[in-house]
Amino acid sequence: MKLTVNTEAPPPAASGITVSDTGSLRGDGITVNMQGLTISGTAGASQPATSSSSEIGSAWLTSTEVEHMLGEGSSGVVKLVRHKATRQRYALKVVPLGCSEQERKQILVELRTLHGSAVSEIVAFHDAFYAEGAVHVVLEYMDCGSLAHVLQRHGPLPERLLSKITQSVLAGLAHLHGDLKTVHRDIKPSNLLLNSRGEAKIGDFGMSGQLATSFSRLASWVGTAAYMSPERISASDYSYEADIWSLGVSLWECAVGRYPHGTPEEDATAAAVPTEESAGAGSGGTTNHSLLPEERRLGLSFWDLLHCIVEGDPPPLPADLAFSAPFCELVEACLAKDCAKRPRAATLLEHSWLSEQQPHLVDLSTWLQKTHSDGPED
Repeated sequence: MKLTVNTEAPPPAASGITVSDTGSLRGDGITVNMQGLTISGTAGASQPATSSSSEIGSAWLTSTEVEHMLGEGSSGVVKLVRHKATRQRYALKVVPLGCSEQERKQILVELRTLHGSAVSEIVAFHDAFYAEGAVHVVLEYMDCGSLAHVLQRHGPLPERLLSKITQSVLAGLAHLHGDLKTVHRDIKPSNLLLNSRGEAKIGDFGMSGQLATSFSRLASWVGTAAYMSPERISASDYSYEADIWSLGVSLWECAVGRYPHGTPEEDATAAAVPTEESAGAGSGGTTNHSLLPEERRLGLSFWDLLHCIVEGDPPPLPADLAFSAPFCELVEACLAKDCAKRPRAATLLEHSWLSEQQPHLVDLSTWLQKTHSDGPED
């Protein structure tokens, strides 16, 4: 597979990315040091991560205790931490800076995206600071884990519940695409996070790419291949519609209970095997993207998987499961092979399926608490 060069919103040539001996990461108008995050001269965290204004930056670490790991991967780890005084829990993402300049640039893109995403459909960002050779990102803890976690434990989700989750994801994508000019590039069930308040939010912006303008395109090959759109796998340029494809694959999987490619028999055999993608139960978890759970579970080779996505037609939702016509229509629209035919997130928010399901009336909180009764303590 040919890897293409990043073309997304590059920083000015004069503003290289530097890591200082005294402890800071700088580049593209962003500074992360032991005192916290600054973007273009403005303090990074719009709301403090603790109740004490004196606890800023790396000093906050001494006021917290680690409960356990939430996830880990090639780029870092995510820990569940609790503030000793307030007992508030947070997901702490730790990304070591012993990496390439391109990876450091990606950290800065992620921080800019999180800092600018002050909407309820995206996991809340509290602070970021540099400590012990790594960038630490303090995020909201989503106590019901990921959609992949729920899917593995509960099986297929009914349309009514999926409508609630879909509405939130689409609202988050509409904000990312319309306001921040950002493509998430890794929409999948393990990056759609849930909490006991019945909220669904988009997490893990470690693969996101920023566009220079609304008409710009991206060309880099990053993310989880199983959820990539055909144009991304084909090394063509792409934009916001790539996230819509990933959402379509995720909806298909959550509605049916298995990944679209492969057979039900193969997936039933693999269902009992925990995967790295479904193991994390916190927000912003990182995973090893070289391990593709779908090809491992379904017995597909890497190239078979890519061939199915690029050359094959997206499988329709199984007729014997009696999904509603509007839901089938929405999923089919998301999975249009021609990216120009995929609707924008803002357009899908007006789809008849969401109107009929009335997601604002769905009690996702009660359902999640029942299905998550043996999960992490509140």
